[in-house]
Amino acid sequence: MKNITALGAALTSLGLATPAAAFHYSVGAPPFVSAVTDVFAVGQITLTQASMPTTCNTQWKFRVRPNGKAKIINATFTGSSACATIMPQSLPWIGKPDTASHAFHVITVSTVANGPCGGFQGFTLVGGFITFNNTFGPPQNCTFATVGPGLNTNPTGPLTIQP
Repeated sequence: MKNITALGAALTSLGLATPAAAFHYSVGAPPFVSAVTDVFAVGQITLTQASMPTTCNTQWKFRVRPNGKAKIINATFTGSSACATIMPQSLPWIGKPDTASHAFHVITVSTVANGPCGGFQGFTLVGGFITFNNTFGPPQNCTFATVGPGLNTNPTGPLTIQP
C-alpha cells in the first residue's frame, strides 16, 4: 500500500495524475466541442538522438472529444531523408493537461539509425502554439525541441486547455 501511495504522489508531481479539479482540451473558447473534432499542429521540431540533431517539418493530428479528452492519433515528419526515417510508435499518444497551459503526452518514435526513443514529454500550449520543454521521462534517449514559435494549431483550432 505504501508503494501505491508513493506512486500516486509521484504521478501527481509529474502532472500525470491530477486532483478533482481537472483540466480539459477544447477547440477555441469554451464550451467544449459538441462532436469529435480533429485539430492539426503544424511546425518544425528538432529531434536529438545519440547527440545528432535532426530538424524536420511535422504535423500532429489531435482528436478532441466532447468530454475534453484528446489523443494524438497521427504524426508525420518530413523535410529530409533523415526526417523520413522518424516513425511514430505506439499511437495514439495519450496524455493529459495538468494546468491551463501545460500537458504531458507519452510520445515515442523510432529512427532507422538509432532505434526507439521517447517517454513522458511535457509541452506548453499558449495562444494555440505548442512548445516542448524537454521534460522527457523514462526511457528518454532523445529530446524534442520546437523551432520558431512552435507547432501551430490555430488554422484548425486553436487547441486550448480549459479548467
